[in-house]
Amino acid sequence: MREGSGLTAKTATAGGFVVALLEEADRRKLEYVYLRNYENLPDDVGNDVDLLVAPGKVREWISFAAALAPSMGWRFFRTVRFGCHSAFFFQPCGDGLLHVDFNEGLEWHFIPFADSRAVLSRRRKGRFAFVPSIADELFSNVATRLLYCGKVREKHREQWRRLRPECPDDAIFEAFSRFGRAAPGIVAAADAGRWDDVEALATAARRAVTTRALFRHPARTLGGTAGFFARAVSRMFWRPGREFAFDAGSRDAELVREALALAAPNLAGWSNLHGCVLRDGGKPAFGNGIAATLRRMRFLAKNGVSAGLAAPGGVRKNRGMVFVGLPEPESGENASSLARLIAAHARDAMAAAAEGPR
Repeated sequence: MREGSGLTAKTATAGGFVVALLEEADRRKLEYVYLRNYENLPDDVGNDVDLLVAPGKVREWISFAAALAPSMGWRFFRTVRFGCHSAFFFQPCGDGLLHVDFNEGLEWHFIPFADSRAVLSRRRKGRFAFVPSIADELFSNVATRLLYCGKVREKHREQWRRLRPECPDDAIFEAFSRFGRAAPGIVAAADAGRWDDVEALATAARRAVTTRALFRHPARTLGGTAGFFARAVSRMFWRPGREFAFDAGSRDAELVREALALAAPNLAGWSNLHGCVLRDGGKPAFGNGIAATLRRMRFLAKNGVSAGLAAPGGVRKNRGMVFVGLPEPESGENASSLARLIAAHARDAMAAAAEGPR
């Protein structure tokens, strides 16, 4: 292990675990690019870890990451597939949560907007990870937000001002090549600091990458379209992993709703954990979308509330659902203290779910 990587023999910070994961990938000769927010490794990994990996290698990555996790004081929880493969890890004896996205390509929904193999071939070695070339990093950070939202974040504007002088024109235009006729205008406007003009070209950039994909790879694009909508429908009606339900007892629904909102940042990526709250003998106080509510109602109608409710402070598994019984409220309980309680018991729920078949 590298000196200063934040690792110990028994436990590791999220950043230390990520560094160990990347070291193991190097030993296995698995190519990757740490796409963004790598500057503060191993002290901080941000909201999640975004890795570009070679096509067909995601299963190998997740397999050895799950095997490595226990030796670092972490446990693998589950994977979720939508645009990329998202793997989730947690610390049974701490409050750490880690979300790692394994991307087999750089895509806008299901349409590639960069040559991923070229990005892998141009990677450079940072202190703890392989990172994109300067041109690819500038392009990726500007293009991703531009395609999805029509905007460019302020931190990426600043990054462009800082790093663009180090990047030759031929490299930046090669990175933007799939933006077609929109590329020169975007680069020129970004160089001049006219970010409103950059954002005005978002539609032209989307049109360029879509047209290229349709004409060069029609079957793959149509297949990607079908797969995208299939995953969207599946995720709407059949949430991946286990369902989690907190029994909040007799607590007021508004208090619980406020506490969940406060707890959510500490449960990033674990939306199933706060999708349902049961109160007053199992009556749902509110749900997380119509489909999720109907699915839970169907379960409760079929199996009965008593089949799933957990004793206060306990965790109970039943037919794909994990029920978490929150302890009775203490005097002076408010939304903040309840949020801390939910976060603590969420870890018990994760451990219970990870122990059983998924």
